[in-house]
Amino acid sequence: MAAPNKPYTFGLPKACSEEQLVRETAFLYSSCTLQEMGSFYFAHALKADGNASRAVYLKFYDNKLGLLHTSLDKCFHAEPPISASSPPKVLSMAVNPHVFFLRSRLWQGVCLLDNSWTVVVFQTLENEDIPKLASFIKDNNPDEIHLTSVHKTGLAKIRDGTPGDFHLTSEDGQKIEVHKTVLQPLWPFFSATIDSNMMEATENSLDLPFPASTIEVAVRYLYGQPLEFGFGDAANLLVMAQMYDLPELLSLAVAKIKAEALDVQQAIMLWKKSFEACNDDLRSYSAARIKQMMPDISHSKLLDDLDRDEMVALFMDVSGVESRS
Repeated sequence: MAAPNKPYTFGLPKACSEEQLVRETAFLYSSCTLQEMGSFYFAHALKADGNASRAVYLKFYDNKLGLLHTSLDKCFHAEPPISASSPPKVLSMAVNPHVFFLRSRLWQGVCLLDNSWTVVVFQTLENEDIPKLASFIKDNNPDEIHLTSVHKTGLAKIRDGTPGDFHLTSEDGQKIEVHKTVLQPLWPFFSATIDSNMMEATENSLDLPFPASTIEVAVRYLYGQPLEFGFGDAANLLVMAQMYDLPELLSLAVAKIKAEALDVQQAIMLWKKSFEACNDDLRSYSAARIKQMMPDISHSKLLDDLDRDEMVALFMDVSGVESRS
């Protein structure tokens, strides 16, 4: 990336006013922005008669220097819009100045350009090709820090760059937008749901019996986004990750929990979630912590939320800790 006030070195640059930019991008196929750089335009080339041709070129406008950079080769061919006032029907997202993701209602693809914007490759992607897209993005972000296996795919940029086509609905009715083509290869439960052709698949919505904040953590994990979550969501993830076959997310939740200095409320909540998830290791872990705080346990309102079987199991676990002490 160029230093401030120095021209970028990609594409064919020419002086361009903002009024000229409007004419250059009159027949717009799609546009997107890249933070700290500016706007990129996929625009139809103009014929001598002023109408749009089928050839689509990539353009970048450097508003600081008043320069318009244009790819030396066309990116692809597409049917031009009826008029210059027709709104674009294709969404695009800039990963960097050389990698772009495009998506319409019917297709999706990746446009790759070399450092000088001389050579252009456009690759359409089917749903099952999403790992190919991930590989493209990953290879063009070598400095990205990876925290989980999913972070290595580079899919985080897709979530903010394109609208989703499926909703995960929380227990309180909040809807979280996701992309089927992203989640299917990464989440076996979700893939099976889509392939089942049940109501959830046809209505593009899946109800999950968890708080929206917990579902958001799971979604951020699946997209490889930075993960920050508190104890409550970590405890809920013990059940959710176990129930919906997300073993790495389960491990992250366990690591988060074991890094906490549990108070009595958290210890009882952890025991309850561990009991629900049939996680014997964390049941013993939380029972040992509860035993240490026995004088305070009677004051916890969370005891009122335990049913008879849970109450019996809790005190058997605590007694087991005492007998092993």
